[in-house]
This record gives sequence, structure tokens and C-alpha cells, in this order.
Amino acid sequence: MVCLGGSFPQLQKLHFYKLEEWEAWIVEEGSMPLLHTVRIFFCEKFKEIPDRLRNITIC
Repeated sequence: MVCLGGSFPQLQKLHFYKLEEWEAWIVEEGSMPLLHTVRIFFCEKFKEIPDRLRNITIC
């Protein structure tokens, strides 16, 4: 999954659920500037949180 710079400018919360084949997430600079909470449930193949999102709440 790739979130391009400038995408989702108003997004504050994001939940991922049962993305069984999801492995990687790339977040470009300027993407989701208001994001403060991410929840990831049952995404067994997902490997790591992007560095740009390390300072937000991940549940």
C-alpha cells in the first residue's frame, strides 16, 4: 500500500482489519498530516510501521 504525498489531508484515525495479504505500507512525506491514531487488527503478514508514523498512537 502506498499513500502519496498530499493524500488524505483531513484523515485523523485509520483502522485496518483483516487485510490478509497486506505486507508493506509506504507513507510519503505530506501524506495524512493530521493522522494521530492507527489501529491494525488481524493483518498477519504486515511487517512494520513506516518510520514517518512512529510518533503516533498505534494500537
